[in-house]
Amino acid sequence: GYFDAGIMYPFPGALAMSEHLTGIAILALPVRLFTANPVVIYNAMYLFSFCFAGAAAFVLARRLTGSTAGAFAAGMIFAFAPYRFGQAGHLQVLSSGFVPLTFLCLIELTDKARVRDALLLGLCFALQAMSNMYFGVFLAIACPIVFAGYGIANAGLARARVWLLAVLAAAVAAAILWPFITPYLDVHERFGLVRNLDQIASLKLSHFLGVRHYHRLYGGVLTAFDLNERALFPGIAAILLALAGVLYRGAERGTRPAFIALLVIGLVIDMGPRPQFEIAGMSFTGGGLYRALYDWFPGLSG
Repeated sequence: GYFDAGIMYPFPGALAMSEHLTGIAILALPVRLFTANPVVIYNAMYLFSFCFAGAAAFVLARRLTGSTAGAFAAGMIFAFAPYRFGQAGHLQVLSSGFVPLTFLCLIELTDKARVRDALLLGLCFALQAMSNMYFGVFLAIACPIVFAGYGIANAGLARARVWLLAVLAAAVAAAILWPFITPYLDVHERFGLVRNLDQIASLKLSHFLGVRHYHRLYGGVLTAFDLNERALFPGIAAILLALAGVLYRGAERGTRPAFIALLVIGLVIDMGPRPQFEIAGMSFTGGGLYRALYDWFPGLSG
């Protein structure tokens, strides 16, 4: 079968022990028509991941703000934020272009209640999950937050048609993803593969200052915070422009509360099950939200 990869013979469904990358493979089909060289195809998709991420973020920001300059800045930041270079060896993490497109379709569905937007929402969600299963889990948490925040502010949730189309979008995504999810569920059940809370990293505030040492702009300044895959510094421009966006009055009604809620809740979840903070000699711990999600949300337990 499709998941019987040429590794770990004779174990069946070996591909389910890692990312299957089908979404990336679909995008790579035009390149495959010209060459069968896997190195060329990989490098083409590596470069394309930056272009796609930037273009998708541009389209979303342009839709939400109406500002071409602001959208250009958003695209550049989303595509080239310092933390992405800490993931340079993980093509699936770099392949995040369908994340902004998923939010775009969700906003369009809430505003215009069109069947087309529901179908595109389900498709974009599915393609992102097929490119990176982690991002699929993250989007499954993020989409309801944005849907609720934006829908309440714009009275979109008051329309029954919006709810029906949201269900349709979820059904489309589930129908596409189910054949790709079942092999993982099978491996999960057969081997009891679970990450307990002790195996899940809890972030510290210093991780958000982390930059890989080879970053041309920040590497020499923040070398002490080279934390490998935990290097999460988004860049000074991203932080300053995000603060300006919170105060910006020209944004579409509902945009700010929805995405501010996503930012705050996302940061709390990102901190993991046992985050620790030290401020002015005082130590603080948290992680209750992550631990609650761990118990009932599929995917967070591995």
